[in-house]
Amino acid sequence: MNMKKIFLIPIFILTSISVFAQPTKDEVAYIQSIWGMEKKDIVKKYMTLTEDESKEFWIVYDKYEESRKELGKERINTVYDYSQNIKDMTNEKAEELGLKMLSNQTRFLELLNITYSQLKAVIPQLKAVQFIQLENYLDLILRLKIMEDLPLIGEIKK
Repeated sequence: MNMKKIFLIPIFILTSISVFAQPTKDEVAYIQSIWGMEKKDIVKKYMTLTEDESKEFWIVYDKYEESRKELGKERINTVYDYSQNIKDMTNEKAEELGLKMLSNQTRFLELLNITYSQLKAVIPQLKAVQFIQLENYLDLILRLKIMEDLPLIGEIKK
């Protein structure tokens, strides 16, 4: 089976929860813990690290995941907020949500930059780039799946 197809399975399971139902903090934590375990397995299989590389890599990875999870919580809340306001979207609400989405994506990219710098100090640059490529791929697939489930502004009639 193609490695990319393996990555898609947990993403589709995680995004099968309706974006129109408000997730509780416990649900968000549960989803993130499941995804975190699945994701760590994916990273282990994909990265093929030596024993020496693994020691330092997982320290950087765990720190990265803590920050990424916080950004994920914000993203989930913004998606829910969007889904609740899509029918009666005002200019003000659109501005607020647009800025939240852009800020979240910018901070995710900043986190990737920081993580890349930390990784290339402890593992070969090729493997550091490999990790960034994987993260970008997983994030893109997750965002695409969410966007497929959300109507665009103007698609839903009042």
